[in-house]
Amino acid sequence: MSPAKEPRRDRFPRNLCLAFTFLFLVLYWPGMLGVSAWKGAFYHSEDVWADALFRWRSSSLPAGDPRIILAALDEETGRKYGFPVPRGVQARILDRLKALGARTVAFDVMFFDPREGDAELAAATRRFGRVIHLFATEPRTTKHGTVMTVSEPIPALKSGAQYLGFPNVQDIIDTDGHMRRSMFFDARVRDPRDGEQIAASMDAVTAASFLGRPLAEFQRRFYDPDGPALL
Repeated sequence: MSPAKEPRRDRFPRNLCLAFTFLFLVLYWPGMLGVSAWKGAFYHSEDVWADALFRWRSSSLPAGDPRIILAALDEETGRKYGFPVPRGVQARILDRLKALGARTVAFDVMFFDPREGDAELAAATRRFGRVIHLFATEPRTTKHGTVMTVSEPIPALKSGAQYLGFPNVQDIIDTDGHMRRSMFFDARVRDPRDGEQIAASMDAVTAASFLGRPLAEFQRRFYDPDGPALL
């Protein structure tokens, strides 16, 4: 004797629940379904709302911190010295900033390949003391999985800098080209000068240098090994 079929009306709540769950996952959490190329229909809704709040409150927002000064290498600099700006010129910039009373200098320039003027820049880095130089990280896919490759500054700058930091643009930039977050530490990478420590961003090491506080203090405050690294 065959079992009685489930009445159609009794299957409706279950089917509705399954359909709603599938729709929810597609719109809100596509990664659960293995769709990693799309972040969901409402992925940027919070970001768009935050942008709107900043625009509405722009007149009441505080001005930028006057302690932060940009020494811009603009088109006029390029016409005068050429691009890339010679490293001997970069060294003179460091000495001038020190004479003007700058406390910390963070270079947004990568010095990975040996060039003329390296000795001058390394000497200026040591004279200044509180200088941040960049290293870069990049994921690379191998047969054993994804590994992080590291590009370091030339040895004289690597040893002479107070800290090395990574620029975290590639990990925090949103699909619309805006940056709304910061990542102070990256446990996927070791510090190039201390393999026992996780890598720190240029943001973190510059703040530690300028404020004269231990980098470990920032790591305790802003890095959660069990949670997201984004702020």
